[in-house]
Amino acid sequence: MKTLVCIINQVRAAENTWDKFKENVIDVLDADLALCISGDSRPRSVGHIITSTNDENNGYFHNAKYIWRYDEPDDWASAFDDMTQKRWREFAHIPGNWLGPAQTPVKHESSGGITTFFRWFLSKKLESISGYDQVIVTRSDYYWIKPHPLLDLNHVWVPNGECHWGICDRHIVVPWKWIDDFLGIGSRLSHEHVIPFSKFWQSQVWASPYMLNNESYLFFMYTYYGLHRKIGFFPFKMFTVSTPGSGINTTCPRYPSLPIRYPDELEYAEKDDETLITWPWKIDHTHVSQCGLFVGKIIPLQKKMKIIVTGCAGLIGSNFCRWLGSEVDIIGVDDLSGGVSVPDNVTFIRANLTDPKDQKRVSEHFPVDYVFHFAAYAAEGLSPFIRQYNYMNNTVATAFLISESIKHDVKRFVFTSSMAVYGSQSVPFDESLTPIPVDSYGVAKYACEMDLRVAAEQHGLSYCILRPHNVYGPGQNIWDPYRNVIGIWMHQALNKMPMTVYGDGTQKRAFSYVDDILPCIWQAAVNPAAHREIINVGGIKETELNEAIEILGRVTGHTERVHLEARHEVKNAWSTYQKSVDILGYNETIELGDGLKRMWVWVSDQPGRPQKFWTSYELDKGLYSFWKLKETNDT
Repeated sequence: MKTLVCIINQVRAAENTWDKFKENVIDVLDADLALCISGDSRPRSVGHIITSTNDENNGYFHNAKYIWRYDEPDDWASAFDDMTQKRWREFAHIPGNWLGPAQTPVKHESSGGITTFFRWFLSKKLESISGYDQVIVTRSDYYWIKPHPLLDLNHVWVPNGECHWGICDRHIVVPWKWIDDFLGIGSRLSHEHVIPFSKFWQSQVWASPYMLNNESYLFFMYTYYGLHRKIGFFPFKMFTVSTPGSGINTTCPRYPSLPIRYPDELEYAEKDDETLITWPWKIDHTHVSQCGLFVGKIIPLQKKMKIIVTGCAGLIGSNFCRWLGSEVDIIGVDDLSGGVSVPDNVTFIRANLTDPKDQKRVSEHFPVDYVFHFAAYAAEGLSPFIRQYNYMNNTVATAFLISESIKHDVKRFVFTSSMAVYGSQSVPFDESLTPIPVDSYGVAKYACEMDLRVAAEQHGLSYCILRPHNVYGPGQNIWDPYRNVIGIWMHQALNKMPMTVYGDGTQKRAFSYVDDILPCIWQAAVNPAAHREIINVGGIKETELNEAIEILGRVTGHTERVHLEARHEVKNAWSTYQKSVDILGYNETIELGDGLKRMWVWVSDQPGRPQKFWTSYELDKGLYSFWKLKETNDT
């Protein structure tokens, strides 16, 4: 594994650190050295500390393979302009240290902002070289008392310990494939982040604006973009020392000649701890923001977390399992009646959750930490004609899982209900509304919600009910002609069939690309604020079906459509989303046109499969003509 070690910002304290740095980092890793630093050596003030930068008569300069410089500005605001195309100014009113030391109306001490800038500047310079597997971005003022660990390329690694209420910003180990994501994070500031980031700092319960610093900012941004699950923690092998004359005079008997900048780091470094921590982390929620992001002391997990995911081959279940990766032990359950893709990272059980024999097989995998129940037959329009099937698959199966969760003290039961519970009420549907479903599917989902409430009141079960709506994306069952309008249309477009619209097409829905809701599902389980909450999850912009099919036509090049008789359905159905932002950190990043393009790429690559039509129904009375025709056309 070829490693490039990069010193950023300044070369300082070299006289105290070079020998140990070479011994325990460069030599141990057989690494090349690069300097990505400011372009002058003038003394400058950062907060209350005077530092002298970049004395070039030392081992760092003598051994560097690459040296990249950025001319130090009088006001670092100009550097932030280069990084963000001046978008950072929309955040300048926020107090704390995270923009230090830009000269703004609000004072920002410390050099945190400079660190973020130099990481971005380094990411640009790295575009011109190749041949490395990982980059270690660090500082010259670390005194290494132990060898740098050899770490895998499946995570981004930071020291575990003195992280100032967030993610350590002074040392990071990044696989080459993730350089832009992690080192270039500062360039992502834009107007779309003003509201969530403002909410982050406004709602925090921290005691001092100092805690809103570069470390907490990095934690927020990594979580905001779903990057936090790639982060791992390794024990401190080093501690920070200061340049002589800096005003830092703290020492200890073991290192009497070293001015120690952060005594906590020395304490961490001297522990005989070799524990590597990977996501999901068990977190001591010392400080909590009401928008659902957590920072605090990271505590090693003693064992791998174990969860059950039902409907693991379906749209939400399969994508969620893949999103979790290998850090969680996943028991995946699906009967494959509708799901099309079982993820490789699950222990798979093919089971019908209404069958007593299959229930017993699933029960053998309890206890688990969390249950994510996605399995359902969500043919809302068809449900009044298959009532028994609907209630067995959606209600009886859920009752079984609730009972098992109570027996085995599951930490939380996450249930995907449906917007169908609201029925025909004023839009947007808010979680405070009393459900009045208009079809059997909505009734079944509402019954499950009520049973969860009973289980909570009587047995103490923790749950979170999610009400997603019109979720689409790769992994959707496009071969079911009764549910998922986007999937139905794409199958028709793929096979050059007219795309069907029930009624005049003026119905309105808010569509949700599957990737956008995955972090929310995890937060529904682990976020204390989600305990026994009902939360709408999904699209923030309503779209008329006629407009949606026109967008899809432009994506697929297929525009032929036919209007069929109207169904018994809610005319306009979309939901509020603020609660999902506040508690689960929901962030819609993929708008409908882009999402349809991504799904179409996946659909176009799928093998031919026959559609599955019902050949008989429990009730024929009132059945729509377009489904009656399929009874004699089963393929």
